[in-house]
Amino acid sequence: MRVKLPATAMACDRCGLSDRASASIATAVLHDLDIVTSDDSSKIIDRSKVRRSRETTQKLQQVESDASLPGLYFDGRKDFS
Repeated sequence: MRVKLPATAMACDRCGLSDRASASIATAVLHDLDIVTSDDSSKIIDRSKVRRSRETTQKLQQVESDASLPGLYFDGRKDFS
C-alpha cells in the first residue's frame, strides 16, 4: 500500500525543504507520536515517498491552474465608440 502525503508535500514545497529533510522531519514527528518505535519501524517515511508525493501534488496543482477561469484580455488599444 502506497502512503500518500499531500499535506506534507505541499508544506515542504512552501518552505523549500529538500526531500531528505522533509522525510527526516516527518519520521521524527511519527516517532514523537509513538507511531514509529524501535520494535515496529514499518511506518518510516523515506525520501522517495516524499518525492513521489511531491510529484503527484505538483501535477495536480498544474492541472488545476490550467483549468482556470477564462479571462478578459486587453491589447492596449483605445476603443473610440
